[in-house]
Amino acid sequence: MGLGHSPEEAARARRQLRLPEHPDPITKGAWCDPTLVNIKTQMTRTEVCLPTQVTFEVTDLASQPPKVYQQMFDVLYMPKTDPASNKIKTWMQTDPKDWSIPAPKLPFPGGANGMILLDVQSWCQSDGCDKQAQDWDFYGGRSRWSGNQDQHVITGVADFEWNGSVNNSSGGKDKDLSRKLPLRWWMDWGTTIPGVPDPTGEDETVSPPTAARVSGVRARVPQAQRHRHDYDPQR
Repeated sequence: MGLGHSPEEAARARRQLRLPEHPDPITKGAWCDPTLVNIKTQMTRTEVCLPTQVTFEVTDLASQPPKVYQQMFDVLYMPKTDPASNKIKTWMQTDPKDWSIPAPKLPFPGGANGMILLDVQSWCQSDGCDKQAQDWDFYGGRSRWSGNQDQHVITGVADFEWNGSVNNSSGGKDKDLSRKLPLRWWMDWGTTIPGVPDPTGEDETVSPPTAARVSGVRARVPQAQRHRHDYDPQR
């Protein structure tokens, strides 16, 4: 952490690097405030706050001895359902840490031969969603950093829609007329450091799954439908 700055001050400073065009968090309130540190995984009937720390590390085999580069990121993931519709929204923030990398590991140097690259998607791993993978709508499509000194924060949104399918449409029980939709994010990391082998498939990170439980129970009013959306942590 930078000298003379508390974790709270550093978090607020990093958040200012988000451009105004970036989407605001879809979950409001201090219980999932991205400017705070040490927030915990929490959920309501329609919202989830899922913070995770991700470490990206590579080894430059062309150097002697081999050099190991590392950077850590705070990732905040927010899925949210709308009880009045079939829409499922997800929001993500990826915030690079600004503390020093402990020796003998090194920070990514930045520049053309020291970039950190990120490919990231939002997933709904069920045919009950209109799509199963969605690219994040990041401002300007930017999801790369020019080394550890690049402290810009990226935020994005990705939306899904439940297609109305249930476990057993002819059944009369709530479990028949409901569906679990596993939601999570996926990341694939890379770098432009020349001596690092192609890490395809080896530097993927997948978040812990969270399931949105959706149900369409016929109300007494003809052709009316009441939607109930609950979250179920999948550990």
